[in-house]
Amino acid sequence: MKSKFLVVFLVFCLQGILQAQSKYENTEKYIEINGTHEQYEGAVNQLFDLLENQYQGKNINESTWEEVRGIKKEALKDIKRRLISAYESYFSESDINAMYEFYQTDAGKQLAKDRNQLSKQQLKEVTKFYETAVGKKIQENAEPLGQTISDISTEWSHLLYAEAKNILE
Repeated sequence: MKSKFLVVFLVFCLQGILQAQSKYENTEKYIEINGTHEQYEGAVNQLFDLLENQYQGKNINESTWEEVRGIKKEALKDIKRRLISAYESYFSESDINAMYEFYQTDAGKQLAKDRNQLSKQQLKEVTKFYETAVGKKIQENAEPLGQTISDISTEWSHLLYAEAKNILE
């Protein structure tokens, strides 16, 4: 009897872990496809350019610059983890899946790339998406999620800047 209970308990726990992992992976895919990850990659590159300008003429050797550039991969993993947590606190797995599916469409891809270049048909598709329950939920959570992301981004960029400066000094 104990062994049956233990098996059922373990299966239940494993199912919960797999569901959480699935939601995390789906949110990660969403962040990739909607252009968010690309924006942060660009921000890191801009920070490194800024630092190179600030430290120009200070005889920083190339190996030190390589060490600074080496923090990029981990910094992007860190912001992704933080953003995933933020999105998951506002949206369910099915919401995330619907958002991901939308961004796989031509209209979603164009929205992520440049919303000002949406065709009339794509604009109709975007409008239609935002009239769905998930689209309305996105709109309802836009301000609080935006503030959460802003707070996360500010903290993350300060930490990244401090880490890079510590390497350079």
